[in-house]
Amino acid sequence: MKIIRGRERESLVILREACSKISEMETCCREFLKAFFMEKNLSKAETLGKRITQLETKADANRRDFIKRLYSGAFLPALRGDLVELAEKLDKVADIIEETVGCALLREKLLSKLGGKAKEVGGRLERIAEKSGLAVKRLVEAVGLLFTDWDKTLLKVEEIQELEHESDLFGAEFRVWLSEEMENRLDALSMVQLGEISRKLGEISDAAEDAGDVLLRLISGIRG
Repeated sequence: MKIIRGRERESLVILREACSKISEMETCCREFLKAFFMEKNLSKAETLGKRITQLETKADANRRDFIKRLYSGAFLPALRGDLVELAEKLDKVADIIEETVGCALLREKLLSKLGGKAKEVGGRLERIAEKSGLAVKRLVEAVGLLFTDWDKTLLKVEEIQELEHESDLFGAEFRVWLSEEMENRLDALSMVQLGEISRKLGEISDAAEDAGDVLLRLISGIRG
């Protein structure tokens, strides 16, 4: 039975457009961390934050358009539920990226509290962001391969799972370091804020893994 026809192709183009915006959001997020912590360039960080918000809005519009097309008859009925969930999980990735940046910008006084430790903190957060960012990139690649190459899609999902685990390890390591090395240097609010930023960065890869699980279910359902 043929799965991909004209309107299915058009729908996938829209889903991939959303993925492209999410991928750019992830890149901007890592650039934001560098600007905020490493360069202490608040103007640049705020500009990147605004760009991330703009991209999230556009990705959300793509999501709504994609789901609307599903409800209008694109794809087989048995696939629509999982495809709707995939779109929602992708939206969750975008939301968490935006929330991560918002968490840092919520209290810019954090930089003055960190003083000379800002670069070290930024470098440690970047380790988490790198793994989460790669998980997002692999997710985008997996969606791009959907209905084109099942085996390669599965390999991308496996990579996402590995990257999510690595991101979790770096996140836990960061919070141990924060507690042991920074507790006597920082006020309680700054400690909470940094812990939350690290958790949000980890949640990006968690959300990517959740979306990957939907891809696994889709492929399993199609292959039988």
